[in-house]
Amino acid sequence: VLVFGQLVALFLFVVVPLTYLGAAAGFSKETIEWPARASKIERPIPPQPATLSLPVSALVCGVVPFGASFVELYFVLDSLWMEAYYYLFGFAACGFVLLVLAAAEVASLLTYYTLCAENHRWWWRAFLAPATTGLYVFGYAAYYYGAHLQEEAFDALQAGLFFGYMLLVSLGVALVAGAAGFLASLKFLAYIFAQIKFD
Repeated sequence: VLVFGQLVALFLFVVVPLTYLGAAAGFSKETIEWPARASKIERPIPPQPATLSLPVSALVCGVVPFGASFVELYFVLDSLWMEAYYYLFGFAACGFVLLVLAAAEVASLLTYYTLCAENHRWWWRAFLAPATTGLYVFGYAAYYYGAHLQEEAFDALQAGLFFGYMLLVSLGVALVAGAAGFLASLKFLAYIFAQIKFD
């Protein structure tokens, strides 16, 4: 009963006020003004190369942020599951910075190539391509479990806890990488279209 009361108090005094503060901050922002005019009529998208199809581009673009931060991921997993907590925060911060920078860069590049192929549907692609990093993180967590933790004689409950927590971590990584990629693509396109001069 005490834990339930704490959860309700946490919800009422932290989550609800932060929700209203976030909504107020969001509604007070100005709407995005595009620097260039766009036609309201959608142009037909020409046939795309196979490398720009969503599954291929997402899997390829997810490798880059994962590759940039997988060494730090090893140390973060070691810190979490081998009880060496003093390493955790430094390696997690380095991995987070590398992940965000790599996701932003790869999504901007993919968005540029998508627009060069005359495909105007870049919004979800800019989010989903770097977000597949979460799949690679979960795959690496499964490898880490098999290589390091299985020999520690983990039982089914501990394995369930490990994979449940790592699923949540992978989902968080996917959301962070996807958001970084989308926002970087949005800023990149706003900058590019601001350079277009209409006579």
